[in-house]
Amino acid sequence: MAACRECGETVDRYRAEVERLTRELAEANREKIRAAECGLVVLEENQSLKQQYTDLEADQETLKRELERLQEVESGREAADLDQHDQKDNRYGLEVDPRCWQHVPPQGPCVGLGSQQ
Repeated sequence: MAACRECGETVDRYRAEVERLTRELAEANREKIRAAECGLVVLEENQSLKQQYTDLEADQETLKRELERLQEVESGREAADLDQHDQKDNRYGLEVDPRCWQHVPPQGPCVGLGSQQ
């Protein structure tokens, strides 16, 4: 009978060990599932950030091209303005550095000269 009792105690110990290992395995599986869910969230966020980055790069390129076009237009206007001033000066045979025009008042360089006589 002692042998049977020992066998019963051994079986009980093994059952307890199996139950403990089963609980630990279940907990490990739950943690693995939580980690996988977190990993999916991170992957989705990463994909979203990559898409935002791509969109921002496209916006940057569009704005860069628009700025270049505006600068070309502005440069063209400045050149046209300088050409007009050069043409006016050349009517009188004068040579004037176009940069000097930036210092001339908007009403012209000779405003008020007629009243001083």
